[in-house]
Amino acid sequence: VRNGYFIVAKPLSNHAHDAPALFTSQQQLNATMDAGLAWVIVCCGTAALVVVLPGPRVDGYVCDRQGRPLQYKLNGLLTLFVVCAAAIALHAARWIDLGAFYREFWHVCTCAFLFACAATCAVYMHARVVYPHLVDRRVRASTVDRPMSQQLEAQAPRPSNAIVAELQDVYLGLEFNIHRGLFDLKMLLYAVGAVMLELMLLSAFCEHLRVGKGKASGGMLAYTVLMSFFIVEYMFFEHVHLFTYDLFAEKLGFKLVWGCLCFYPLFYCIGVHGLVSSRDDAPGWLLFAAMLLFVVGWSLTRGANMQKYYFKLRPTTPFLGVLTPETIPNTRILCSGFWGLARHVNYLGEIMQALAVALPAFYAAFGTSAGFAAMAYPLYFLVLLIPRQFADDELCRAKYGAAWMAYEAKVPKRII
Repeated sequence: VRNGYFIVAKPLSNHAHDAPALFTSQQQLNATMDAGLAWVIVCCGTAALVVVLPGPRVDGYVCDRQGRPLQYKLNGLLTLFVVCAAAIALHAARWIDLGAFYREFWHVCTCAFLFACAATCAVYMHARVVYPHLVDRRVRASTVDRPMSQQLEAQAPRPSNAIVAELQDVYLGLEFNIHRGLFDLKMLLYAVGAVMLELMLLSAFCEHLRVGKGKASGGMLAYTVLMSFFIVEYMFFEHVHLFTYDLFAEKLGFKLVWGCLCFYPLFYCIGVHGLVSSRDDAPGWLLFAAMLLFVVGWSLTRGANMQKYYFKLRPTTPFLGVLTPETIPNTRILCSGFWGLARHVNYLGEIMQALAVALPAFYAAFGTSAGFAAMAYPLYFLVLLIPRQFADDELCRAKYGAAWMAYEAKVPKRII
């Protein structure tokens, strides 16, 4: 046992939750080792559960090199429930200190970064050294509607400088999928990221209760509920994400691996830093406004994504029984329902959700660095998605030509 952090061999004492006021170098090292051990255990345990736990088998959108749809076993939601339920039960029994994840946040960040680097190296070596024939230079993977035979000439550009080209391979990756049977590394990384994000939220909530002597503020409750809904809902619609951009256009490199193991679980919950120790609770009207904004944003994002998902499966069936699909003539460009409101309306919904989640934290820590940090979450989505809408339009103009111009004329609105 090191200072009562994380996994212990006996129940914690009444003072085990109280972190030392000033760490010595040895204590800092011990805390870092414990944080790293806990991180590796949870990641490996989650990976094992994804492999072992049952789940429905479905055909995906991405195909293998023979043009056959990849098969997946989807059990992300079950994995999330098992891991979080086990963590809560062990914390309640005082066999682990769940709040230590939050208290050792920067140690966890360090270990997460190193772990992501090691995982990136393993993925890179898998394609470069172990299976060099799997190196894929195409722009996108084969999909059900775009088989490999139509993409042989669509090669991704590479820098002329050999060192820069190699660094690009490490950052962007060399393979679209590491897929064996029903196991898929991308879906595993998404599951691990979701579990770690939820555990960090639970850790912060436990620490908030400890600091507040068992009382939770309305702002912390609202933040935890909205963010947890975001995670659970994401895993519930796991089958829909088999059709998303990441699966067929992103390769397994540092960008994706680091994003799932480090950035996703540790940045998305940045707002908790302004709520854990704050007793300055948000007024009821602000919490109501945040929840209303979240629901509207969720409706736009999930509604648009589900409409497109069902259109790909059943092009002539009305979405929700009332939204009859309309397309630009002789194309599959959807221009009715959510996609008739504005171009990339799903991006707008994501920005609204992020802003709604950040509001309670921004209020609780207003005027402090933690308050401004909370707004970094919606700002991230603004910086990410607004430029992406312009890039997406350019790509679609190049792909569809006059048909996309007709869509822009029919649906002229966009985020900006």
